[in-house]
Amino acid sequence: MSEGDDVDRPPGAPPRRLPGGCLLVGLVVGALMAFTVIVVVSLTLIGVIGGESSADERREILAEIVEETGIATSSQDIDEPPQRDVRLGLCETDGDGAMVTSGMLINPEDAPVDYVLTVTFHEGSGSEMGAEVARREVVVDDVPAGETVEWTASSQAPASADFSCRVVRIERDDAG
Repeated sequence: MSEGDDVDRPPGAPPRRLPGGCLLVGLVVGALMAFTVIVVVSLTLIGVIGGESSADERREILAEIVEETGIATSSQDIDEPPQRDVRLGLCETDGDGAMVTSGMLINPEDAPVDYVLTVTFHEGSGSEMGAEVARREVVVDDVPAGETVEWTASSQAPASADFSCRVVRIERDDAG
């Protein structure tokens, strides 16, 4: 028998533990936790876990949004792009024969915002859209958070037999 054996231990008593066992387990668990933290922080910093999109990815996403909607913007918001805030409604003539269009703006933000829309009127309609005959800027100030408001644009130019309306640009800024 060696020096550490429990010769005098009564039958059924638990074996005597060597000192430092808990300390060793604590050190191993602590080292594993530190290693995990270092790996997660490193991957987050290089953008692998929950990081921001790279500049190239952001540009690609923004270009896809413009292509999908046909609406330009200077916004860099890829989570709630302003192009998705606007709805084009009617495109018709008024009582004087001028071209009129209207639609809705839906503010997805948590605070009031201001919008500036650029609306164009074109000869022809559908796939036969022709030359631009008028362009109007629509300013809609102080749209409350989560609210929907209407907008209208009109052109003094007389309407041709067929014409179409488009929102070609939208800007969204904090109200004020």
